[in-house]
Amino acid sequence: MKDSAALRHLTLNSGHIARTSGVTPPEELAAVHALLKRGGPIPTHAPFRVNLDRQRGSASFCLYHRTLAVTMNLLAWDAPTAREAWPEIEFFYRELADLCPGAVATRACPARPKTTPWLATLILPSLHHVGQSPDELAWVATFERIYAEALLADVATRTKQPKHRPT
Repeated sequence: MKDSAALRHLTLNSGHIARTSGVTPPEELAAVHALLKRGGPIPTHAPFRVNLDRQRGSASFCLYHRTLAVTMNLLAWDAPTAREAWPEIEFFYRELADLCPGAVATRACPARPKTTPWLATLILPSLHHVGQSPDELAWVATFERIYAEALLADVATRTKQPKHRPT
């Protein structure tokens, strides 16, 4: 098992927060390893793919089913960056609340988690139009968690490596 920090996974649409143990089986981390640099097609779940934008202290990723964006995700592991990054996902939440009020529990966006690391997920209405089974819908949430934990493990590994300076 690979230990990482316990992750708070906030589903913005409902305001529900799940806390993970921070222990991810190595085979689950390995399954998404090839997707950690830039994202890409998810080999075990075609036609899903993930787009990734890594920043210092955070990463955003969007899960697609073919050409339809089905979830938007923001992962933050650095507290100052978390405060700076939050307005972006909050903006999309408000846009969704205006365009499709039934897609969110309240018009007000849930509060940003106080401690890092956290993952905020915005489920887009298109997820319900891709004809997926309940098992596939559960897979989406599991994938988001595993992908976020793999990104956190990758960041932890990179920060532990000694920096080589040219001489």
